[in-house]
Amino acid sequence: MPPLFVSQEVKEILCYAVSWNSVRKDVHTRLQAFDAWRQVVEVILSGCTEEAVGDQRVTVIIDILNSLIKKVVKSYITIFHTHTLL
Repeated sequence: MPPLFVSQEVKEILCYAVSWNSVRKDVHTRLQAFDAWRQVVEVILSGCTEEAVGDQRVTVIIDILNSLIKKVVKSYITIFHTHTLL
């Protein structure tokens, strides 16, 4: 039987690995959502006629991207504050 401190160390390492895996899953999920929104915006804007959007096309794209980036940054902050790692 391994010494008690080795067993405890293995438990801590496994706990860390599980916690880090959870963070990675959260990040991956959020990146997928971000890419999905990118695709939605791409389809919407490619389907719009020049008359419908006109000179506002670039402004609309920048506004949407700024909103998405703010949400992604806020989401990363939330992820790393809620998952305490060793």
